Amino acid sequence: EIVQDIYWDDKETGLGLRLSPSGTKTFFFEGRLNRKIIRVSIQEPNLKQIRDKTEEYRSAVKRGIDPRIPKAKTGDSTFGNLLGAYVELLKGQHKKSEKAVKNAIKKHIQTAFPKIWEKQAAEITLDDCVAIVGRIKDSDKPRQADKVRSYIRTAFSEAINARGNVNMPASMRVLDIKYNPARDMRKVKGASQAKDRALSLAEFRNYWKRIQELPEPKRSISMLHVLTGGQRQQQLSRVTLNDIDRDAPSMTMEDFKGRRDEPRKHVIPLLGGAVD
Repeated sequence: EIVQDIYWDDKETGLGLRLSPSGTKTFFFEGRLNRKIIRVSIQEPNLKQIRDKTEEYRSAVKRGIDPRIPKAKTGDSTFGNLLGAYVELLKGQHKKSEKAVKNAIKKHIQTAFPKIWEKQAAEITLDDCVAIVGRIKDSDKPRQADKVRSYIRTAFSEAINARGNVNMPASMRVLDIKYNPARDMRKVKGASQAKDRALSLAEFRNYWKRIQELPEPKRSISMLHVLTGGQRQQQLSRVTLNDIDRDAPSMTMEDFKGRRDEPRKHVIPLLGGAVD
């Protein structure tokens, strides 16, 4: 049986020296991550650098980062990797928008701007972001342009926050992003498409008649849209019979928008026609 002696440094917490019977010396850092003891070998030329590396590892563990995972290599810190990690984050949070975000990123960034896609994430500039969003806006798609603007801005923001959050995907934590180039991008004009014109009574009656003639499920969703006070049709399409309380009567809807981990629940009163 090979017996190894271990000595601990009295200045740097977690710094140890392992001495084998053959005389081989190995410095290492030991810490606790997610309630588990981890060890990382340290190969530095002198004691000062060994202690500096120990402090670096200890700081990483405090922030929930596993120092055993190598920092992103040059090819692993690209803009494409950042956006891919963002999609992975949405998937892990069970966001309904994950698929739409992934498709939009692939179409408007990966395919349209391959050079920017392969560029290092830390080297992405505001001009790069404007080029991407501007092309979509110039194709007369302001709403889609603003969505992509939001995806880019949020991806950088999440990557910055990931540096101190063990709950984030490892693919995002290792990117070491410190600056958000899309932070100062203005909202795309015309993206909200908000209008303040109301239908006249005659127009509303005509609209109601028209949607009753639609094929299912458009008919039911459109009618519920009206009978529930204009609820978003995308959310209405996710409602199941389990969400209906016939005694109240009411309907519970889940809002997955935003950065919340759990959907926000809304209880909507139902008219008799809506219950039917």
